[in-house]
Amino acid sequence: MDEIKCFIIQGKKNIIFRQEGDKYVFFDPIALEYYVTNYIGAEILYYISKGKDFKFISDKISEEYGITEDMSKETIKEFLLDFPLLSIISSNLIESDIYKELSA
Repeated sequence: MDEIKCFIIQGKKNIIFRQEGDKYVFFDPIALEYYVTNYIGAEILYYISKGKDFKFISDKISEEYGITEDMSKETIKEFLLDFPLLSIISSNLIESDIYKELSA
């Protein structure tokens, strides 16, 4: 993911993510506010932007950071449930199977 400097999640409104140092900045097109996420959060969101399912994302995070599958799943769930623009990307989460995992 080091080579990814910018990506977009297309949903109700497009959300553009841009790398600035070791953080990713993104803009809420509805509330007109900026937010920042860390590298792991950006990686989760990048895979969502590419339409990847929960298992794929969990496996990637687990493999890349050397954590258990359960820890990876919990990290993803916690991050997404706290994500301030969850309602904007909800259709993306439904199209993959991620929304089911958040409801479980």
